[in-house]
Amino acid sequence: MNRYATTVRRWWAVPPALLALVLVCRTAGALELPVPSLSGGTTGARLDHLAPLIVVAAVMYCLDRGIPEAEATAVAPVRTLDAAALLLTGALTHPAAPLVGLAVPRNTLLLLAVAVLAHRLTHATGATFTALGALFLTLLIADPGDPYWWALPLHPSDSLPAWLASAVLFGAALWFKGARR
Repeated sequence: MNRYATTVRRWWAVPPALLALVLVCRTAGALELPVPSLSGGTTGARLDHLAPLIVVAAVMYCLDRGIPEAEATAVAPVRTLDAAALLLTGALTHPAAPLVGLAVPRNTLLLLAVAVLAHRLTHATGATFTALGALFLTLLIADPGDPYWWALPLHPSDSLPAWLASAVLFGAALWFKGARR
C-alpha cells in the first residue's frame, strides 16, 4: 500500500505544495490583488487569501489519481489512508503558522474542506475550482473590513468561531469522504 500511495496517489506532491505555500506567503503574502466588489468598485484580496489554493490543488490532484478496481478489492482501506493523508496535510499547515500567519492554516483547512466535499460530486479540477469560486464569492460579497459571520476566510486570524467552523467543516468533509457512495 505504501507503493500505491507514492506511485498511484502521489501523495509526495503535497509537501512541495506546502513549501510553495510558505514561500508565497513569506515573499508576497501582503500583496493585494484587485477583486471586483458588489458594493461598487474593487476591493483588495491579499495573496495569502489565495495561497491555500496551492495546497488544495495538490491534494485534489492526489485524490483524483487512483485505480477504482484496485481500491475496491484492496485489503488495506484506501479511504482510511486518504483520510489520514488529508489530516496530515491539515496538520502540516499549522507548524508554518509563525511564518505565514494564523489565518493561512485556517483558510487552508476551510478551502480543503470545500474542495473535498465538492470532490464527491466532480473531479479534481472541478473541486479545486469550487474552492476557488467559494473564495472569490466571499471576496466579492463580503466587506474585508467588517466581514460577515459566514465570510470565514476574511475573519481575523484570532477569531475562534472562524477556527471552530473551519475545523467542523473539515471534519465533516473527512466524514463524507470516508462514507460509501
